[in-house]
Amino acid sequence: MNLRRALAALAAPALLLGAPGAAGAAGAPEPPVDPFAACTAHDAYPKTRMTTELVGLPEVVPAGTWTPFTFRVKNTSAGRLKAVGVQVDAGATQYSPVREQRKTAVQWWDGTARRWQPLTISHLAFQAVPVSVKAGAVKDVKMRIKVAGGAGEGLGEAIEAGRYITSGNTCGYANTMHLYTFTVPPKPAA
Repeated sequence: MNLRRALAALAAPALLLGAPGAAGAAGAPEPPVDPFAACTAHDAYPKTRMTTELVGLPEVVPAGTWTPFTFRVKNTSAGRLKAVGVQVDAGATQYSPVREQRKTAVQWWDGTARRWQPLTISHLAFQAVPVSVKAGAVKDVKMRIKVAGGAGEGLGEAIEAGRYITSGNTCGYANTMHLYTFTVPPKPAA
């Protein structure tokens, strides 16, 4: 078998898999559409059409269990926001008996899919959520956080940020970012 025929044989299934509708026909889920890919203009900082805050994140987050809280978005503009991007950058550190980072996870409730979705914990890693916010309205996104246990007390921080896209495809960022602190009690002795 010559090299050209071998490459053609390998490429044919790849072309079929990449054909429009092929993934849906095979039953595989379609990748989510990024609403922010439609941005045609950006609001110049510090202009913003949205504020954000975390509501209900307690001062004590027990290790090893999911703790609920809310990411609140308020549309401060005169127009509708067709989509919102949320970010919660969170982490916890144990200082004694040894200093180490605690594994931290944040999830958001996807009402459309009816399941918890992981939120990437990273600077400027925004998760587009299927939330449309009318002018002057407030929308809440249910979230939860889980911090791994450890031998000593942990200290944690969370910072929230948000972005938006308007009906006219103008994008921007909320000019509110808040720092939240919490403690993680030590793992109980067995």
